[in-house]
Amino acid sequence: MPKQKPVQTDWNTYYKSPSKIAIFARSLIAKRFVKLIKKHYILDSGSSIAELGGANSLYFDFINNNFAFGKFTVIDNNETGLEIFRNRLKGDNRIEFKNIDILNYFSEFQLDFVYSIGLIEHFSKEDTAKAIKTHFEMAKPGGIVIIAYPTPTFLYRITRWLEEITGTWEFHDERPLKYEEVNAIASKFGKIKARTIVWPIFLTQELLVFIKEL
Repeated sequence: MPKQKPVQTDWNTYYKSPSKIAIFARSLIAKRFVKLIKKHYILDSGSSIAELGGANSLYFDFINNNFAFGKFTVIDNNETGLEIFRNRLKGDNRIEFKNIDILNYFSEFQLDFVYSIGLIEHFSKEDTAKAIKTHFEMAKPGGIVIIAYPTPTFLYRITRWLEEITGTWEFHDERPLKYEEVNAIASKFGKIKARTIVWPIFLTQELLVFIKEL
């Protein structure tokens, strides 16, 4: 019998041993991410930040190297990735780790800045809407929300097709999203300030910046 294709991403394997291509792509996204923060928001030693889906986050390193902040909360429901991150950043008391399912969560947070990169596309359409809403529930009025996700440009589609036929595709439950779907939900809670696509990574990622409505 032919081998059955996986239907979900194996996050334990991904966090333990991310590919060099994934690390390179994340670094390009992170550089654009930092530029957006610098243009649209001021982080200082009192700022509170959360990354949703942030287990073993590369993006924390870019924030840490470029900005001051008071508290950084890592939110994920993958304990393997959270534990890797804990061990990497032992002794930094600005960071807290929360094992939370963002689809079934009533927020205790009112944060200055909430973001996710490569999270909301791993759900059904209904659950993607829930995940987007959670970003805004965790942000305080006037706070910034940045959401990044793969978007199905021709470049994305051909790159993914090549990875799938060569057996190197890792993100089996990834559902590339269009701006219209994401903005239809996010615009209920915040005002869009910026929109950009990262093209050089081939698996094109769109980044949206919102300010939560007062």
